[in-house]
Amino acid sequence: MKFRILLVAVIIVAIVQTVNAVELSVKTIPDKPTTGKFVIRVDVISQNPIQNANLVISGFLSKSVSLGDFTGKTSAEFEAYADKPGIYKLEVRLSYVELINGTPRSGYVRGTYAIMVFEKPHFEILRVEGSVKPGKRGNVTIEVVNRGGNAEDVKVNFSGFLAKNPNRFFPIWKSNEIKILKFVIYADENVKVGEHEAELGIECKDEFGNQYSFEIPLSISVTGKPKLTISEFTTIPAKIYPDTNFTLKLGIENIGEYSAKNVRVELKLPEGFSGESIAYLGEIKRDVEKFAEFELKVARNVSGERKIGVEIYSDEGKWIENLTVFVFPLEPIYIDIAGVYTIPKRLEENKPFTLNLAVENSGKEIAKAVKIELKLPEGFEGRNTYFIGTLESGDTATSTFELKAGKPGEYRIDAVITYLDPTLQRHTITQEFTLYVFPSQNYAPIILVALIILIGLALKFRRKS
Repeated sequence: MKFRILLVAVIIVAIVQTVNAVELSVKTIPDKPTTGKFVIRVDVISQNPIQNANLVISGFLSKSVSLGDFTGKTSAEFEAYADKPGIYKLEVRLSYVELINGTPRSGYVRGTYAIMVFEKPHFEILRVEGSVKPGKRGNVTIEVVNRGGNAEDVKVNFSGFLAKNPNRFFPIWKSNEIKILKFVIYADENVKVGEHEAELGIECKDEFGNQYSFEIPLSISVTGKPKLTISEFTTIPAKIYPDTNFTLKLGIENIGEYSAKNVRVELKLPEGFSGESIAYLGEIKRDVEKFAEFELKVARNVSGERKIGVEIYSDEGKWIENLTVFVFPLEPIYIDIAGVYTIPKRLEENKPFTLNLAVENSGKEIAKAVKIELKLPEGFEGRNTYFIGTLESGDTATSTFELKAGKPGEYRIDAVITYLDPTLQRHTITQEFTLYVFPSQNYAPIILVALIILIGLALKFRRKS
């Protein structure tokens, strides 16, 4: 039923017959009653004292009430109910005794009134389907029903998320009509996974032109899963050799949209590798990186490229990746005495001298903790050890010894050289070199002969003179 009547809230059409100064008025509470319960209030106003007043209403509502005696104004309220909108007729009759100049006079007043009952539109969300991922676009479908009266000039606005074409317009939305609203929305990349509040704003009119505004909350699902990946890996030391220990350091990053809980990393070690194979990292939140370290060892007979499987577990899933490591084979190390020289060059019996040995690494690997120890012959004295330290491939270092020579003769001296290879294995080699020690020269007889000659020459020149 449509009522195209331009009326103000409650339309009251009254046909009142009066024989005195008593007036009736009818109002509704609220001013614009909608279907359901509301209140009708009858106001009685008189300029003279009133006695034995009785009020009777009929039509839309049948009630009677005694107002008794009053002066001026009194009111009566009645609860009413309308199950559908419309214009309802209400008859009101008041009988009373009025005192005019002290003289009682019976009277009555009656009126016919029109009560307009509206049916307010009432919107309800039946379902919300669809979701969106952080930093992505998603499709959302919202099913809405109008449980109230017919709505006209309906404007719908979606808010809470950035949406493409968030506004909708419907000339009419009938009672109990269901409409399907579809929106393309976008979620900020920093939004957390879970349920997020959004809102449908609806503005409309009823059939009588009354304006309404509704704000209906709804929930939008932001969905996503974690995605764990190896962000980086390193070995300490950087170069791995057979029969050595090393540390494998893995960076595990969550590049998905949701936190990964109870993260566990397992290594699938190839043959010849041993050591730790499981690490627990706990929760890794979105865009966060954590590190796992594994202490491993390579067997002596392993060299070349090897694959290490990595399995990453969390409560939300499993990821499998592979790493490639290279085990460098050991090259032989050659430590040689490249040169021997002394200061002074001529060694004499029981005289001090400085021995310099040039030591060269002619191999292809680095030698560490290089030390030289001399096996000194009997009669030689002095410091017989020298620590060189690290000797890179192709490098030469000089070791210096402050010594004292023994008896004259030729000596073959052993230099015992110890060093560590890249796997920290100790090696010892012996190199031999030769020194010559000469007898000490006595210059006293030569000086005495020279003096005798000089004295003889001097005496000769004196005789001539």
